This record gives sequence, C-alpha cells and structure tokens, in this order.
Amino acid sequence: MKVVPVLRWMLRLILLAALAGGGAAYYYWSNSGRLLQEELVRRFDEVAPQLGLKIGSARIENADTTILQHVEIYDRSTDRPLFRAQQLVVDLDGQRLLQRQDVVVRTVRLQSADVLLARDETGRWNWQNYDFRLPADSGSSSLPHVVLEDVRLQVTLRHGEHLPTARLLLTCPGFQAVPRSQDAYDFDGQVALPGAGMLSLSGGCQLPTREWKLSGQMRDVSADRNLMDLAKAANPDVEGTLEQLDTRFEQFLPQPTNGSQQRPAGAALLIGNDSAVAPQFFGVLDIDFDAFGTPEMSVPQFRLRVEVRDGRLGSAAVPVTLSDVKARFYRDNENTIFHLDQAVSGHASVTGGFESGSAAGVSRGKAWFDVRRFPVNMELRPLLPEKTQRLFDAFRPDGQLSASGQVVRQADNTWQLQDVQAEVADGQATHQKFQYPARNIRATIRQRPFAATPAEGTIPALNASDVILDVQVSGMLGEHEFESQGWWLNPGTENETRFEMLVPQLPVDGRFRAALDERQLKVLDSLNVSGSVQGLLTFYRPPGRDMKTQVYVDARVSDGHLRFDKFPYDISNLSGRLKLDVLKKSWQFVELQGQHGNGLLTATGSFEGEPSPGRLSLQISAKNGELTADLYNALSPSQRRLWNMVRPDGYCDLTTQINWTAVPGQSVVVRFPEEKPIRIYNTRIRPTPFPLDMTIEEAFVSFNPNDVRFAGVQHCEIHSFRGTHDESPIRAAGWAELKPDGEWQVHLNDLSAKDLRPDDNLRAALPPSWQQALARLAHQGSVSLENSEMDFRGITSGQLNPTARWKLNVRLRDCTMRAGLDVSQVTGMVTADGVWDGYHLKNSGRIQMESAQVLEMPITGVTGPYSMTETELVLGAREVFTSENLSAVDRSRRVRARAYNGEVLLDSVVDLRPNGRYRLFTEISNALLEAYAALHIPEQRTLKGVVQAWMYLEGVGNTSAGLTGQGQMQISPAALYELPVMVKLLGTLSQLKFNVQDRTAFDYARMDFHVRNEAFEFDQIDLVGEDVSLRGRGSVGFGGDVLLDFYSRPARPTAISLPILNRLLTQWTKVEVRGTTSRPQTVSRPLGQLDQGLQQFLAPFNPTPGSPAPMLAVPQILRLTDPLLPRLRTQAAAQDRRAGTLVRP
Repeated sequence: MKVVPVLRWMLRLILLAALAGGGAAYYYWSNSGRLLQEELVRRFDEVAPQLGLKIGSARIENADTTILQHVEIYDRSTDRPLFRAQQLVVDLDGQRLLQRQDVVVRTVRLQSADVLLARDETGRWNWQNYDFRLPADSGSSSLPHVVLEDVRLQVTLRHGEHLPTARLLLTCPGFQAVPRSQDAYDFDGQVALPGAGMLSLSGGCQLPTREWKLSGQMRDVSADRNLMDLAKAANPDVEGTLEQLDTRFEQFLPQPTNGSQQRPAGAALLIGNDSAVAPQFFGVLDIDFDAFGTPEMSVPQFRLRVEVRDGRLGSAAVPVTLSDVKARFYRDNENTIFHLDQAVSGHASVTGGFESGSAAGVSRGKAWFDVRRFPVNMELRPLLPEKTQRLFDAFRPDGQLSASGQVVRQADNTWQLQDVQAEVADGQATHQKFQYPARNIRATIRQRPFAATPAEGTIPALNASDVILDVQVSGMLGEHEFESQGWWLNPGTENETRFEMLVPQLPVDGRFRAALDERQLKVLDSLNVSGSVQGLLTFYRPPGRDMKTQVYVDARVSDGHLRFDKFPYDISNLSGRLKLDVLKKSWQFVELQGQHGNGLLTATGSFEGEPSPGRLSLQISAKNGELTADLYNALSPSQRRLWNMVRPDGYCDLTTQINWTAVPGQSVVVRFPEEKPIRIYNTRIRPTPFPLDMTIEEAFVSFNPNDVRFAGVQHCEIHSFRGTHDESPIRAAGWAELKPDGEWQVHLNDLSAKDLRPDDNLRAALPPSWQQALARLAHQGSVSLENSEMDFRGITSGQLNPTARWKLNVRLRDCTMRAGLDVSQVTGMVTADGVWDGYHLKNSGRIQMESAQVLEMPITGVTGPYSMTETELVLGAREVFTSENLSAVDRSRRVRARAYNGEVLLDSVVDLRPNGRYRLFTEISNALLEAYAALHIPEQRTLKGVVQAWMYLEGVGNTSAGLTGQGQMQISPAALYELPVMVKLLGTLSQLKFNVQDRTAFDYARMDFHVRNEAFEFDQIDLVGEDVSLRGRGSVGFGGDVLLDFYSRPARPTAISLPILNRLLTQWTKVEVRGTTSRPQTVSRPLGQLDQGLQQFLAPFNPTPGSPAPMLAVPQILRLTDPLLPRLRTQAAAQDRRAGTLVRP
C-alpha cells in the first residue's frame, strides 16, 4: 500500500468539506440549523456531484465555530459509505465573517472518523474515481489548519490474478496539515501499523502544482512474526513467494532432526512458511524514508534507509546462528547499498556488503565479505551451491575459515572475484575417495593479480579476466606432516582445479585400509600389502559443467611386504612406485622391488577397475629366486603337479604374469611367458618320468595356461636345458603338458648327454624292464646320448603305469656288455627307436660300433641291427637260429665287424630275464694270424696264417659256468712254431729224432672243439706240414690250463706208398702237453700197440703234405649255400658226426 496517495486524497476530501461548510456559514448562522444542514448538502453536491453527504445534525455554536455531527460521505451509485465522522468542528474567523461577511476557515478538526480506502487491480484508489470541484465563491485568502484525531483507515487492496483481497486497519492517533502559504501545506503525524509500530510522517504539498514530499521514520521496530503478518496482509503475493522460498530451502537445506523440527519459530520473523527449514530472523529496525513526486513523474523519487541492530538469523535446519547482527540498508531510485557491519556466531564473525547502481559513473555492482574464524564443516554444506557441495563432499572439511574479498559485476553482467584472501586453521579433512583423515590443517588462499600469461607447468594459459586462486596447505596425516599446493581457476560451475598433496612416510596399516572404498580395499586385501607410503596425491577437476574431480596417487612404497592371495608368494623389503587413478579405479604398479629369501624380485602391473568387476594384471620378475616350498605353495594345483614331476631344488630367474578378474571364486591365471622364459640354474632335480638325480646348470622354460595353441592344456615349454649328472653334461629341449583329466606328457628333443656312468643310479632311473636290459651293461665306461628324442606319458593319480617313446643315439665308450658273453671295450654308436606302453618294451635300432672285444677278440667297424623287448635282446638276425638255410638270411640284417683284418658275422639272442638263456653264433673269415700275434703276443713276430672259423655258444645268466657250444677253426698256412705250446711240442719231437727242418709253418691247422665245463674241449687238432704232422686232442680251460695230447709219426717216404707198409713201418709218438698256455710242459714217449679207440682217432689222420686243407663243416641248420667263407663246403657225414651237430635253439 502506498501511503502518500492515501494521505493526499484524505487531505483533499477534508479541505473540500471544510470550504463547502465555510462558504455557507454566514447564511446558516443567520438562519436555523435545518437550513444550515440543507445548505451544506447542496454545497457538497456542487463540490462532489458523484458523492453524497449525510449530516446527522448541524449547529452553529457561535460566530467562530460550526459543529457537524454524524457526518457520512457515500457513493451515490452504490450507496456505499466512504467516510464517517462522529464530529467535524470548523473554526472560522468570526470577525471577518461579521465585518466583511468573508468566510475564512482557520481550523478544521476531525474527531473519531472512519475512512474507507480501496485500491483496485490496476493500482487506482477509489477517491481517484470521483470529480471534485471548488465552489465559485471559494477564493479564500488562506488555507485552514487541518487536524485529524482518532482516525481509522480501513484499507482494501485488490490484487487480481486469483489472489485474495487484502484488508488492513490502520489508526492515526493524530495528524495535522499546517498551511505553509496560501497554496501549500506542511503536515506531520503518526500512523499505527499493526504489528509493526508507529510510523511518524512529515512532509508537504503544493496544491496548484500538485507537488508533494513525504518523510517517515520508525524506530525500534521488531523484525518478528507480526511484521511478516503485516506484509502478508498488505500483499497476499508474499504468501506465494514464501512458498517458493520454502521449496528452495528444502532443496539445499537438510531435513532437520526431530529435535529441531519441534523447535517453534517463536516471535521471530519467518522467511518462509515451513518453520522446519525457513530461516528465522529477529532484530530491531530503525527505518527512515523520503519521497518526492510531481504529476510528471511516473515513479516518485525515494530514499529508504534501514538500520538493523541486535539481530539474530538462524534456521532449524542449519546449526549456524548469527547473532549481534548489525547492518545498514539504503535504497533509492538508482542505488542499492547493503552493509553488514557485524554478525557473530560463537568465535566467528562475518562482515560484508553489497552496492549496486544504475547512474552514470556509479559501480554496476559489487559485493565484499570478510569472514573471521568461521566454522566450516559438513553442517555448513546445505548453505552452499550445488556445485560447491560436490567439492565439499569430496573433502568433507572441518575447520575455521577466515576469508576476505569482493565480487564485482563486469560490463557483461557477470560477476568476478577480486582480492580474495583466505586462511584455514585447525582444519580436518577426509577425501571421499581416500578416506585417510588429515588434521591440524593450515591453509592459505591468495588470488593472483589479473594478467594474461602463457601455460606453465600444470597451469593452463590465462587471459586477463581469468580468476586464479593459489592454495597452500599443510597439516598432519596420522603422525606425519604433509604439504599440499594447487590452484583454483575461475571458481563457478565450470571451474578448473588442481591440487597436489605431498604425503610423508605413511604406514599401510589399519588406518590406511580404512581410508579405501570397498573395491580398493578388496584389491589391497588381495595383495596383502604392508609397509610405508610416500607419494604425491593429485586432485584435478577439468574445466566444464558437471565435471568430476579426478584423483591421482603417485606413491613410493618402502619397507613393504606383499603376498597376493591368489599367488601366495611372500615379497619382503618391498619398495617401488604405485599409481592410482581413483576416477577410473585404475592402479599401476611400477618398478616394485623386493626380496624372498636371497632372491631379488621386481614387479610391474595394474588393476583396472573399469569395466566392472575389474582385472588385475601383474608381472613379477625374480633374480636368484629359490625353488623351495614357498614357491611351490604359490602355484596352482596343475602347476604343482608339473612341479612334482621335476621336484626342483635350486634357483631361478623368472618372469611371471598374473591375471585375475575380480570375481569371487575366480581362479588366478599364472603365466610364465615364452618371450621371457624362466631361467633355472644351480638346481637339483629328480624327474618323476626319469628319476635320475641331475643338477641343472641352466635351463629356460615358459608356461602359458591360456595359450590358444594348447586350449585346455597346461603347457610348459622347455626352451633349453643344460645340466649334469655326476659331472656328465646333459643338454635337451622340449615341453611338458598336463591335461584336465590328469594326463601328463614330457617330451624331450635335442637330447644330449655325455659320459654318463652306467651305474646303479642310471639303472634305477629306467623303467623296470629297461633295468633288466641295462643290467647287462657293466659299471665301467661311459654312455652318451646325441641328438636324441624321448617322450614320457602318465597320469597324475598313478593308477596307470607311465609310458615312453624314444629315438636315441647312444654313444658307448669303453663299456662292457653282458650279451650272454661279455662284450668289453665297447666304443661306438647305438641307435634306439622304441616304445614302452607301461607293460611291454619294444625297441629296435642299429649298432655302429667303432670297436669292441668279444672272447678277448678285438673287433672294429661293428654294424648291424638289433631289437629288444623287456624279455629278449636280439643282435643281428634271429633267423640264423631258426632258418634251415643260412643263405636265406639277409647279410645286411646280421651284425658285421672286422677282426684281425678279417670279417666277422655275429648273431645273438639273449633272454633278459633272470637266469635267462643266451645264444651266440659267429663266423670269422680271412682273419690274419699275424694281426692277432701283433696285438696279443707281439714278441712272436713269425706267427702267420689266414684264419677261418665259426662258433656257436649258449649259456645261462652272466657267468661262464654253464657255457656250452661248438665250433671249428682253420689256419692255412699256419706258421705256429713260435707259440709256446708249439715250441715245447716241436722241441720234444726233435728230441725224439723227428726230422723237423721247416720250422716256419704248417700247411694248415684245423681244430674242431666243443665248449663246456668252462673249457674248450678239442675233439681233434690237425697240424699238417711237410716235415711233421700232428693230430691232437684235449682241452684248454678258460683259465689257461692246458691238457693236450698230440700224436705224430715220421713223414712217409714219397717213393713208396703202400698202405700195409705204412702201417707196419710207421711208429706213433705221443707228446703230452700240460701246464698253462703261457708255460706249457711236455712229456713224450713212443707208443706201442694202439688200442682200438686210439686207432679210430688216428686212423683217419693220413695227411698228404702239399694237398689242400679240408673245409670246415658247418652244422646243417647253419649251413650256407652261398657261404661267407669261399673255401667252406659240406664234408662227409662222418666228418659231420665227428664235428658234432648244433641243436636248434
């Protein structure tokens, strides 16, 4: 409601009534009261034709006073009263009235009046709808003094737009208008505003020009609920505004606790309707205003001044209450000024202000603030803008803030911070993403001067209007000091911020763990990390609306410990670098170093939390790592099974890649990559497939359980292997596999081993069936493998026997093999191609011996096939022992060799079972006796001859006790005279007057023998020469014992050859040879009459000197149609019987 128009129209109405009454005073004074009343009504009709006047009574007290009672003015069209007065007293200038009949009104006094004022929706007052005319005879020389007493103003305000009509009742205890001149008034008075107090008014008006001015003041006005009720009554739109404020408060103010909801608003002024959230203000106001207007002004000039003291502002939803509020407010047509001179809350104080103007040369607007020791905590959050709340939520501060600065409106109507300075004391903070409490925080904030600068460091390029605040922070994290610094660019909805916080040596303990969110804690728990952390935390918010603050951690770990629960391998003395991007939930592990025992470990890796549920990737490298139970326990069950197949004990350098998807129950994937294979060295192993104790000098292996080439199979690649067994070097490459069903396989290629001793350790490493075969190899010499290949298979449960497959190149050096007979000094190569199916052995190959010795006979260039099972060893061709015709046996399938410059064929079948039988058949052709002598009896250089022989042997086990067999040997020519036995024998014959002149050679020598009783039993020995011929028999033991009897007679005359004379004239001599082969002893005596047995033995011996030597007789089952020996042919049946017959094996 506007007070000035109301007062102006009230004054006009009163003046018109007074003039009308004064003009008619003389007439009514001269006549009766009735005529006075009628005249007053007539005159009023002339002044206000649209209004009517009712007067209860009218009387003239004297010449100076006229009294009107029960006066009413009403609207003629509606008959609605507009004015009622109990009494209207008009004081006249009686002297002028009597002397000049000039009516001069001196005073108009209105007592106990009711005035109806109404304003429509357009703002027009009801008095403005009526025409008022001054009477023609109203030209008075002066204006009356108007006095109003006990006036009640009933004000009706209509607002439209479905707003309810407001009705106010104002009282005016006293008001007077004092003429300042003939056409101007000065007035003053008081109006009682209900619930607000007394409004003192003063001012004036110029009637001809209708200029006016008005001043008012109120003192000690209580800003309380009554004042708000007055505002609501004057303008119902305030109700809607307050409801909007309630909605706004509910958006950014928290819901109060039950206790605060029950706290009544009391007498305080409620800035809203909901006492639970709306701010409440109580204080004392001093109000002054001035107004001035003319008809030409659309808006009057005004000035309003309000001073607030003893104020208190608070809200049930906000814990901060400002008291002792002192403020000043000034408003005029062009300027708005507000000064908050004082406001305190406990030890905190707030001052500030706001100025805004529209006149030229006046600031468009600025605000300033000065806050001292103001508590900043989460309870203050609701008072902040939404964007600032996010920053508040991120750090959760608690401390005291002192800050000052100003905000200046720019030409583009934007507001700009200037001269901002702030300090924080006794602060605490906990970041939402890393909830480690910081305390004793001290901070300073300083605004940089405006200047355009290029980008520098982390600060972007600035223009001259950019606002940047530098921030310095220090405090305590746990028991350690920290420092932080950063900047805040263009604070607002699109601000950019960056803070860097230097963290001291912070222990990774329970407090550190409690600072992490659930997912971060899950990662930390899975790693079981402990130690100390020193690093840099970076908080960065990119520029733009609704951007999230990014948190980066770059930390150094020291004195740490790590044990990943999915790969539980302890790492101590851990140090290195950790990076964390909180927004992306990304961990980076860089340059981690540690120890396990004497091993040095390094690690790099990451945990990427997005996309959910997150994935851990960790690469650990070890130097001098110990292959102990700790590493074994860290492996997966399948990897442990591979470990158990090798059973290592030593050291390794390895790189392992660990991958894990953070899903409960998800198994970790541990990979030893091919590009960075494990290096194993100085390690003792005893592989399950081949349990031979070995020491790995160096080996490289890799393992990748997710290799697509081996889907579903645990595959370990053996890139290289270099080791030893009893100083024997071993080399290999290959791979090992484990299938889901438990089947394992170990494959070795490029397998080489040098100078292995064929001892019990090597024998025990072989399958049981192989052990029987290797038992034939004596503990001497060495065995080497060259460029070989082996493959082992089995199942981890052990329910089935392991199997094997191989292709071996075995080099023997100075070995002895018991293949029935001892084969010693074996040197050369044997190939082996075989398989072991878990129960049976099947192997074949070729012999390529450089040298060997059989029956003390050195042989060289041994070549030929062989085959072997778990029960049998076959050298050469089995058909030799089964075929009726030896010529049907392919020579290439027999073992061939060279001995004493001759050729040897060898075939053997050996039963490898305990006490198994063995059979041997060998043939010698074109061997040179002189070669034999040069090797065995080099002092006897005259021994010569060409040797042809065959022999068949069989026995049981590895001893010679049960050795049996038979054979034949022929030497032709046979220069044997230097043999010790022959020396003794011929010497004895000389003593018997035998004419032995040619002591160089026999024409031939032939021996038929059997082998039994550990001796060579000679059925016959024929030595045929020109001077002497001998036939003998007997035995020579394996130990060299000699038991031989030779028979001889003088040579027959060549001229006469009559058989009867030969028998009569020939006398036999017997020479007995005893002793040993190296020291024979002879005894000779002539023979008399020959018994029948001796006659049968000697009778066939009738050699003819110079005739060809008889051929050797091979048994029928071994006879060759295309004999190896060119001169061998089948002899007569008698000779066969005499030579004996081989029984087919």
